[in-house]
Amino acid sequence: MGDSARFTVARLTDGNYQVWKFKMKMLLIREGTWTYVDGPTPPTHSEAWTAGDEKARSTISLSVDDSQVVHICNCTSAKAMWEELRKVHERANLSNKLYLLRKLYQLKLQADEEMQGYIRRTLELVERLRGIGQETTDFQVAALLLSGLPESYETLVTALDARPDDDLTLEYVKGKLVDEFMKKQGSTSSPSASGTALRAKGDDSKQV
Repeated sequence: MGDSARFTVARLTDGNYQVWKFKMKMLLIREGTWTYVDGPTPPTHSEAWTAGDEKARSTISLSVDDSQVVHICNCTSAKAMWEELRKVHERANLSNKLYLLRKLYQLKLQADEEMQGYIRRTLELVERLRGIGQETTDFQVAALLLSGLPESYETLVTALDARPDDDLTLEYVKGKLVDEFMKKQGSTSSPSASGTALRAKGDDSKQV
């Protein structure tokens, strides 16, 4: 059984290009056809080169949603397919950058949202911006994560703000946010437990 039959990626849609691009590259590397996308195209195509390019084209074509087929159905090489999809999904125009930047700066941790989900949403937008040439430093990402927190995290934000900037790496901030979220999740169950214990103590004192 071939690699492409055992390893698949989620099909490309309008909203998952950055993740799809990375996973598709890994899949093509694994099956030995990434060179047909990233390498030079020979002036004359040998039978072996044509077979390899067709394999890469088929892998890409079978890993996109039906809505994306229109962008690549007339491409005659894997390299052309890859470039066409890049142009479609990494539009570097001003309106697209503004749209993504606005979404990034307006991100907030929702009341019913897991902290890891909030972090993932932020990083996905950052990667989409980087894909169209809008660089965002890890320090800026860390600051944006903190700015999107509700007031209940103010103590943590104040404590982190007191630390030197060099300490505030993205990994450090993400770890602190997850730790604080888990602490808060644990504390939500403690009042009921404490109340039960107090009631039990009260009942015992009455019996005495």
